[in-house]
Amino acid sequence: MARPPILKRDRAYTFDEAIALDRWLSADEKSDRILYGAVTTGEIWRFGRYDAAAKRVVQDINTYRVPEDLGQVVNALVGILEREAFR
Repeated sequence: MARPPILKRDRAYTFDEAIALDRWLSADEKSDRILYGAVTTGEIWRFGRYDAAAKRVVQDINTYRVPEDLGQVVNALVGILEREAFR
């Protein structure tokens, strides 16, 4: 099955971008920021976050399938947006 290697490669690329974004943002930005990421094939989703202060990537160990786990995917996306709206 080709999807797991694709997810693994894309996950690494996603967090490389998050680290680059963290470095690009000005020093005036909050140093305690959390950058969120998601990798998807459209049917399979995996989430993670980059903690800029700790310089650490944390990946969700679960993958979510659409449409079977659509509620969990939507909840994760809404949770990310709500956390960021109230920072």
